[in-house]
Amino acid sequence: MNEQKYEKVDKTINLLRANLLSIIFLILVFGINYGLYYKIWGESIGSVINDTYSCILIIIFIIIHEIIHGIGFCRADGVNWKDIKLGFNIKTLTPYAHCKISISANIYI
Repeated sequence: MNEQKYEKVDKTINLLRANLLSIIFLILVFGINYGLYYKIWGESIGSVINDTYSCILIIIFIIIHEIIHGIGFCRADGVNWKDIKLGFNIKTLTPYAHCKISISANIYI
């Protein structure tokens, strides 16, 4: 194997910045879709009640998504539900599921 000099470049993005960018992107995509729908069909796509209902559903599905991660962690040997921590990091606007004990990387395969 030839030894070559490589320069390590950090390409990570701050979680808060990533989440804020995704929220902006989401608003833009929905805004464009709503605008096109209104222009084509001449009527509004939803109401305040439907928008509130949709936001509640999104929050519920995010919670279910993190619970599914927790269930996946429980598949590892020796991991019980009490070893799983579910939460929300307000600093980075990130929901999470975390296994408190070490598990093999093979559980992800």
